[in-house]
Amino acid sequence: MRSILKCSSITALWAELVAEELVRLGVKLVCIAPGSRSTPLVAACARHEGLEKVVCQDERSAGFYALGYGRAAGIPAAVITTSGSAVANLFPSVVEASNDRVPLLLLTADRPPELRAVGANQTIDQAKIFGGYTRSFVDIPVPDDRISLRYVLSTVDQALASSSKGPVHLNFMFREPFEPDVDQPFDRSILKGIAAWAEHNNPLCRRVDLEAVMPLMRDSQSGIIVCGAICDQEAELAVVRLSEKIGWPILPDVLSNLRFHQSPAIANFFDFALLDAKLESHVPDVVLQIGGRIVSKRLQTFLDRGLSKAHIYIGDEPERFDPGCVVTHRVEGCARDLLCHASEGWHPEAARRRMDASLRWHDNSEIVCTELIRQEIDTSLSEITVARSLVRSLSSNHALFCSVSMPVRDVNMFAEPHADPPRLYANRGASGIDGIVSSACGVSKALEKRCVLLCGDLTFLYDTNGLGLINSLDMPFVIVVVNNQGAGIFTMLNIHKQTDIFTPYWDAEHDVQLSKLCAAYELKHVKIDTLAHWNDVLATLPNATEHMIVEVVSDKWENKKAHDHIREAVQRKFAS
Repeated sequence: MRSILKCSSITALWAELVAEELVRLGVKLVCIAPGSRSTPLVAACARHEGLEKVVCQDERSAGFYALGYGRAAGIPAAVITTSGSAVANLFPSVVEASNDRVPLLLLTADRPPELRAVGANQTIDQAKIFGGYTRSFVDIPVPDDRISLRYVLSTVDQALASSSKGPVHLNFMFREPFEPDVDQPFDRSILKGIAAWAEHNNPLCRRVDLEAVMPLMRDSQSGIIVCGAICDQEAELAVVRLSEKIGWPILPDVLSNLRFHQSPAIANFFDFALLDAKLESHVPDVVLQIGGRIVSKRLQTFLDRGLSKAHIYIGDEPERFDPGCVVTHRVEGCARDLLCHASEGWHPEAARRRMDASLRWHDNSEIVCTELIRQEIDTSLSEITVARSLVRSLSSNHALFCSVSMPVRDVNMFAEPHADPPRLYANRGASGIDGIVSSACGVSKALEKRCVLLCGDLTFLYDTNGLGLINSLDMPFVIVVVNNQGAGIFTMLNIHKQTDIFTPYWDAEHDVQLSKLCAAYELKHVKIDTLAHWNDVLATLPNATEHMIVEVVSDKWENKKAHDHIREAVQRKFAS
């Protein structure tokens, strides 16, 4: 381990990490076909005492040798090849491994981006060269000290987990020099990110059963429960029951649909609570994460520090929802059943012992809600006011569909919990603004209940074909369009300071009259530019009897000021 941390180049360090993680994951055999571009990987594996090496004269033979080993041993052998046609020679063994579900791990070397498609020697297109025959493919970037070392380890972990059902392909881009002993200084502070990993012999992320992580939870002094996107309402309730049993606060992303629930266990305004320097610097012993992607960038940044002793992810999907590569234990299975089982056997004292930390999250959340947002925001018409009041007006009899960009973020940050909240839907898989109107129509059709879509003007214009679907719906369908004449979200980015180019290249200003567009589709249109008018129309929305487009006029720059104002007010409150 000490030799890894003393590597003289970032390329050698990455290769050494790969070899070490393979051993920690149980790989025993590496099949090597000689070559130059693959030197970093070959050197690292050749010098690792935990790996047995077999040198094969050609890549086709190496692939089938590893295939036979995997078929008999039940664990993958790794195959290392150089770039070019060497990789193509693995194809027959990959096909066989795929069709018969034999574990096989392919580690191929490749040219860096600047040598691709420019006529460089021994270069072919290796990206997804095996097509659908591999269970997963990762085009690993050129080693760089700006990339977390946890990414390297986590990617190897994920590959091994996928290889149990067939071949997996990791394609490594390397720049010269390839030799391991070449002195190439790099920022050694990145080693801090794997300090905990270096202290033991476990892989960065272990696939385990629930019983393996229960002692970590029981022995911890503090913990938090983070809820990403959850589609199972029973799982949501199981999260709350577990929180009450163990005294850990819930940080509920808006896509978890716990964000609107009322409970002392839930820190509904966690996004702003994280502006408290004392709370933000707090390092819980354990993070328990359930569900998929997280909307809040501030929460994601908090998690990506990776400072907790354990970060446990529970879910039934094989994909990684781990941008910071901080998950240390992964429990795969039905989240509802696992959470119910995890709630059993806790002594009542367990929750009381950890209640102080939970109350800190909840109290900070309440400060933001009662003392700041209501006083500072609810007194004028703004995009924040629209998001807050819309959620407040709807119930479980409604579906709320939020567009990406600002609407889902405003709801996540500012909406208040209440006793009978609506269920929220959003297209956050790829987070595009295309097809939002059509998607919301589909939700309305499936649920057969009133659906309200909250979106921006560009999102609305991006899916005008979706307007043609509205009149086919049985239940009243309402679209609340916040019209700030362009892409308001970009005012939140530093590019807005480049005033000579910001308009029109980012804010995408337009002068489309939404009323005429609605008239073309024979849809009722209401235009709002005052808080009083909004409140009057809002009172009718829950029991609307017809399809309607409600256009709320906004100013993107005033919206930015409102966001900045409330953030600064919260920071002042916590600093006092």
